[in-house]
Amino acid sequence: MDTFPKVNNDVQSVLGKKMEQNAINLSKTVKNSGLNDKKQKLQHVAHEFESMFVNLLFKQMRKTIPDSKLIDGGNAEDIFEEMMDSEISKKIAQRGGLGIADALMEQFDRYLDDRTVNMNGGSDDEN
Repeated sequence: MDTFPKVNNDVQSVLGKKMEQNAINLSKTVKNSGLNDKKQKLQHVAHEFESMFVNLLFKQMRKTIPDSKLIDGGNAEDIFEEMMDSEISKKIAQRGGLGIADALMEQFDRYLDDRTVNMNGGSDDEN
């Protein structure tokens, strides 16, 4: 009759280890999903930054063009040009543009990788 308590303890031990491993895996999955969400948000922000930068380039380039009083659209033309430049700069950034968003994401990835290593018990001296 002593074998049943031993088997029961072995089963509990195995189940306990399995549950512990499942909890660890779930924790890692949650952390990774949070990391993926952060990466997506950072990628969006990086593209927005590049879009703003390209828009500023357009504004500065337009300032170099001398005003012609022959055809003057007035305030409406200025508003239209600003809106058009804004939309064009967004499209440029979405399609890869100048590569600023990619460079920012490389830096963000390094930072996130370092933070992940440190969160998992690594030290700053490893990199």
